[in-house]
Amino acid sequence: MTNFKNKNYVVTCGSKGIGRAVVTLLLSEGATVQTCARSTEAFADLKEQYPQSLFVTNADLLDPSSVQAFAKESMENLKSIDGFVFNPPHVVKKPINELTGEDWQTSVQGLLTCLIDLTQSFLENLKSQETTSVVVISSLAEVEPIEKLAASSVLRGSMAGWLKMMAQTYGAEGIRFNGVRPGYTDTPILNAGFQKKSQATGKSVDQIKAEVVKQVPLQRLGEPNEIAKVVGFFLSEQSSFVTGTSLLVDGGITKGIS
Repeated sequence: MTNFKNKNYVVTCGSKGIGRAVVTLLLSEGATVQTCARSTEAFADLKEQYPQSLFVTNADLLDPSSVQAFAKESMENLKSIDGFVFNPPHVVKKPINELTGEDWQTSVQGLLTCLIDLTQSFLENLKSQETTSVVVISSLAEVEPIEKLAASSVLRGSMAGWLKMMAQTYGAEGIRFNGVRPGYTDTPILNAGFQKKSQATGKSVDQIKAEVVKQVPLQRLGEPNEIAKVVGFFLSEQSSFVTGTSLLVDGGITKGIS
């Protein structure tokens, strides 16, 4: 049983999908949460339910100045941080031969530079706590590249390398670094992808969804709250001897051994 009462957490991109599920889980178990999104309207219901426990910042993590402003506001609001969950912004979806230099720069900012800069901003505060945890939400593309997600597939491998090195460097100071690699999860971004493919192929959304589900050994999509529970495990004392690990939460679809 996790217990986040009186704990403070920063969660990026928390307005929908997995990010929102993580924010909701932490709030429901007594935590104070600082999150961000490009639009804050989606937080109205949570803000009404948790008026004293939820801080929301309008931020675009693809903009370096916005990242720094979010880091500053997070520290001002929370004062101390018990954990940081990096849920990355969505980056360009193209095969590798269609990516431009600008596409690469934007993707590096969203998946790597942003992660590094925010962690550096919080590092001294994290070190000052007795035990803290950083959790990176990645993707199965980290271990099995996806053709049309070329930038994401390449850069998520770098995220895994960064995570492992941070775990080795800061373990003695009580900071654990772990990652979660979700598979196909029932989120707005996945459903938008189904809609787009439907328009391109003439197949129904249900047909396209069924084709994806057929590939998953558990024969269904994941739910955001299922991913959030794994994030909660890595943030909690239940994983106190776990660091430098990235866990696939994909219903068994990944065929490789890692």
